[in-house]
Amino acid sequence: MMRIFKKIAVFFVLVTSVFIVSCSKNDSGFESENMLSSSEKEIKNNEKITKSIVASDAESIMEAVNTVANIIPGEEFTVSVPEELDGLPSFDLGYHSFLNNKDAYDNFVKCFSEIFPDVEFKPEYTMFSGEKYDAISLAYSEETEKVRMYVWNEEGLRGEEATKRIEELIKEKNLVKPVIPLVEDYKDEVFDDKTQVFMYIYQDKGDDKVFMEAQSPVGNGLFRFNRGVIAKRHFKNDDFPDMLEAYDQLSYFGGFKKEVPADSEEEVNMLDKTVKVKDAVAVFESYINSLECIENKSADLKVKYVNIYELHGVEGLQMICTSTYKGIDFDGINGTSSYTEGDSGYQIFCYGSMINSFEVDSIYNIPVSFRYIDEKESYDMISAAEAVKLVSKEMSQTVEFELRKVELVYFVESINGKSTMPEDLSLETKASWKLSLYNKNDRITYVCYVNAEDGGNFHYYKEIPE
Repeated sequence: MMRIFKKIAVFFVLVTSVFIVSCSKNDSGFESENMLSSSEKEIKNNEKITKSIVASDAESIMEAVNTVANIIPGEEFTVSVPEELDGLPSFDLGYHSFLNNKDAYDNFVKCFSEIFPDVEFKPEYTMFSGEKYDAISLAYSEETEKVRMYVWNEEGLRGEEATKRIEELIKEKNLVKPVIPLVEDYKDEVFDDKTQVFMYIYQDKGDDKVFMEAQSPVGNGLFRFNRGVIAKRHFKNDDFPDMLEAYDQLSYFGGFKKEVPADSEEEVNMLDKTVKVKDAVAVFESYINSLECIENKSADLKVKYVNIYELHGVEGLQMICTSTYKGIDFDGINGTSSYTEGDSGYQIFCYGSMINSFEVDSIYNIPVSFRYIDEKESYDMISAAEAVKLVSKEMSQTVEFELRKVELVYFVESINGKSTMPEDLSLETKASWKLSLYNKNDRITYVCYVNAEDGGNFHYYKEIPE
């Protein structure tokens, strides 16, 4: 089971993981999309929901499962839906415009001071990613890609041999990896908006060894920080790297033990004391959702499940998160496979780590600042049980699938935008039932969606095991 996510796509520089869903005919056990018309006709008489929408419970879902031939209950079946809703929202999901460079820098410094209150902010450790860096980086990437393809295609090398050969050729060609520019070296250009800045990066080369990276305004796109407690636990003093990296230290250095739900009562032996998983989750969510430096906050971060790791005699927690709005979670990855296959919609991607019970050590992304454009609310909704029946009709009747999870999520049905700039991008978003179905024959999980309002727009993607 994969714990380090290997397939992360970045649209522009806004971090929203992309794993889309396709509807074409295939050999995976699904029928083609044209069956939707008959399915839609059968749901016209579903009951009208009023002000309170009570979620389907496991019992009613299991009753629906018993009426179809090709779905059976999974051994680890779970239902993750709100207990009630005041309506079923739909909207175009939008992002906020970038701040001007000086305001973005001030927002960055404010956030740094809030996250690292005991660390002095040193401007000489602050870099920026933008036109100056990206032009060099792009040229470097293009040249190294040519080298890589030559080694693979012309010399036919793979694995460690290919890696070693690529490094040799890069050195021979004198390809210099780009260095991210310091704000101090281009202060006038940056603060007078004479050069474009996508994000600011703080990487301490001194004693504190902390890391932070953010687009503007904080919470609008990519945002990462690392206190270095897990790294210091792993490295000996002499081996500690010059600078912390942005990646999640726990999943790189710790030994994976198990995955548990966010409300787990299981106790873990953390660095400072023994605590229940659910209590650590509460600390994590409370801290992130109360950060004052996040501007235009319009959603909450929510832990979906937790990975427990062992690190040199203590246990650490990796929190896998998504965003939630008006009681419904944005679609997020399951994290149960090495990679996915299929076209994709947008999925919120966020994870963070704790090794002390009282603080968040590192986080990758805090997606909580959105614009909800042309928001509408409906009071028509099909039940999760009805969704099971609809999905069943889209699948081969000769394959038996285990139903492992049912969720209600926001699903992006289409992307609109006249450019890749945040203010020009909008994502048509509607609530959907999400069913995770496991085929024991090919060991693949098929993640299926139907619109929660009318049962249409069937989609799926596949989670491929390692």
